[in-house]
Amino acid sequence: MSTQKQQPYQTPAQKVKGLQCQIEQKQETIEKEHSTLVAADRKKNGGSEIIAGLTPSTAYILHMCAGISTEVGKVVQAFRDDSDPIEELGEIEFYFEGLSTAVGLNLLSTFDNGIYVDFALANILDELVITAGNMLEKGMRIALYHKRFSTEAEELRLYMTEFRSNMSVLYECNAIVANAYVAKVHNIDKRRRRSE
Repeated sequence: MSTQKQQPYQTPAQKVKGLQCQIEQKQETIEKEHSTLVAADRKKNGGSEIIAGLTPSTAYILHMCAGISTEVGKVVQAFRDDSDPIEELGEIEFYFEGLSTAVGLNLLSTFDNGIYVDFALANILDELVITAGNMLEKGMRIALYHKRFSTEAEELRLYMTEFRSNMSVLYECNAIVANAYVAKVHNIDKRRRRSE
């Protein structure tokens, strides 16, 4: 004879409801724990360690990486909205050149690898988003987390080379009638108008 107490019969709907209650309780616990963790980190340094560790050059690198990432998102949105992404492409060229100068990378505006690949526009945009995100992460590691500059900058340069290659493919695809030079001219005109 078993001494173990048998559970009362539950319908499948009752089992699901029971599981949902358990999940909700765990989610509530996780949310509280996460909020406590974030609050403790904010109280610990409130950003002062980040600010104290920034230098003009690392802040500039972070600014350029964030600018590229932001503008890539705007390019994707422009294509979704069937609007002209030339302004955003010009901004990307601006930020990319600033970042290239900051990390000592000399890439031409057009990157000819000798291979023409017929990518779907969505694939090119996906690659740009991923690579821009990787560049932003490296910029953050350099500027905010004070990781070893030489190592992080070398990895950043690799991502930048990949990014430039992807931008060249974007310019060559039939989805836009522009290239890096047209984007730069548009950006120069825009910035001149701002300063007038």
